[in-house]
Amino acid sequence: MHILSIEDDPDTQANLCDILELDGYQVDTAGTLQNALARENWSDYSVIILDRRLPDGTAEEFLPRLRSLAPEAAIIIVTGHIDIDGTITALRYGAADYILKPINPDSLRMSLARVLKLQEVEKRVLQSERLAAIGQMIPVFAHESRNALQRIQAGIEMLRMQFSEATAANKIVDGIEQAVDDINKNFEEIRGFATPIKLKKEECDLSRIWQKAWNNLQALWKDREVTFQEQIQSDCITCSVDAFRLEQVFRNLFENSLAACPDPAQISVHCQAAHIDDGQYFQVTVCDNGQGLSDEQRARAFNPFYTTKTQGMGLGLPIVKRIIEHHGGQIEILEDTPSGTGFQITLPSQPRPRPETD
Repeated sequence: MHILSIEDDPDTQANLCDILELDGYQVDTAGTLQNALARENWSDYSVIILDRRLPDGTAEEFLPRLRSLAPEAAIIIVTGHIDIDGTITALRYGAADYILKPINPDSLRMSLARVLKLQEVEKRVLQSERLAAIGQMIPVFAHESRNALQRIQAGIEMLRMQFSEATAANKIVDGIEQAVDDINKNFEEIRGFATPIKLKKEECDLSRIWQKAWNNLQALWKDREVTFQEQIQSDCITCSVDAFRLEQVFRNLFENSLAACPDPAQISVHCQAAHIDDGQYFQVTVCDNGQGLSDEQRARAFNPFYTTKTQGMGLGLPIVKRIIEHHGGQIEILEDTPSGTGFQITLPSQPRPRPETD
């Protein structure tokens, strides 16, 4: 993380740098407002530590300009004495926090922790607002777009009647039709994420659900060298679930594994009963022998619209997570798989209230 320290006192500046660099931060320094304004890398900074009184101005005077230059950065004011009026003014102009001189390492660290936590909360709120706006827009957009796609499909069928199967023109029509199918799939993925999930639960054998999901993907694996293994360590793996929704979960995980694994691909499903804290659960693990996930991919895998694929919207795993949570369960990425990627789904074997997430 990159921090800019604007401080004219050499001892205070050195103290700040020692503390911050010891904690692993990258620190740039400036001794005056003019020195700071000469910089061009304002977007690099997550936090700016600003002395309230500098040789060429005060924090109150500089804050509006600083906020325009680095709108995403949190600003911490450093002051030599408690000045309530000055502090209120600084906060009004956009400062996130203030600390007193001489710099106390614990106070500095606590201030940084507060402003960074606030930044994270603000990002989540902004993300929620954006997703809410998308959710309101999707039904109208999808309806109008489907009408347009239906007209395109009708035109494709009329064109097919004009060409024989062997013509080059017919191959072009095939490409157009595939593009229409891809767009329809993207619309369905967005709609599935934006609309509320309503479960229709019934007693189901979990193995039948994942087997159906696997068999329905036969077109993706029938011409490949793929091994599908199942291991069930329980006499009965029946519980109350929405079979259609849970099939979505397994289908998504299997599709991801098939896309990630070169041949010979190995995909396995392991299910066992487990007693966890407050009740009885089934734990279903889906593993493959692909290249695995980086730390960044692992951290962001369930974030909406995050994807490393050339196709898709990055909504598959977020939808999976929502479905599992609506069943009162949870899904996590395993860290100790010998190779590839592993997902562990934990589902209550007996009905229990789901968290209110919608």
